[in-house]
Amino acid sequence: MRDNFIFYEEPRSYNNDPVVVRRALLRNLYEQEILDSATLTGFRETGFLFDHAIRCRISTDEVKKERERAQRYKSERVQNPTHLLPMAREAPIVWVMGHLASNAIANLFTDFPKEKRRISHPPFPGPVVSGSRYFLSEYLTERWNKEKWPEIFAAFLTFARTRDVFGQ
Repeated sequence: MRDNFIFYEEPRSYNNDPVVVRRALLRNLYEQEILDSATLTGFRETGFLFDHAIRCRISTDEVKKERERAQRYKSERVQNPTHLLPMAREAPIVWVMGHLASNAIANLFTDFPKEKRRISHPPFPGPVVSGSRYFLSEYLTERWNKEKWPEIFAAFLTFARTRDVFGQ
């Protein structure tokens, strides 16, 4: 296991980026004309921050176990994600991607209800509750939901525009 934050490791090539979630976010936000460039620099300059609930590379089996625990708000890995507090308190919107992130944010904020959800089914992607600043979606993977990426990003853009985040 490498204890690092792989999202912000500069890829050798953005065209063949091995980090699926980074590639998906950068390309799709760029295609939605939210980013000026599909790069980490463009991502940062637009004001985005991405945080993984799990910061090290772990086995697929362990990810599955943690996801199952997180669906019940019982993941030990995200019990005390205080590193998120300063940024998440100030953010006008927070995109909560996946069950682990949902568990982490629910541990920090009482306005994110700890409810069992099927985040890959309607009403998601979308607000966690009506009028919420939390946009909830499933985690972006090529294996399970790549065909849904355009729908997820379109829903995010609608969510963000109704809150005038991008001034568009």
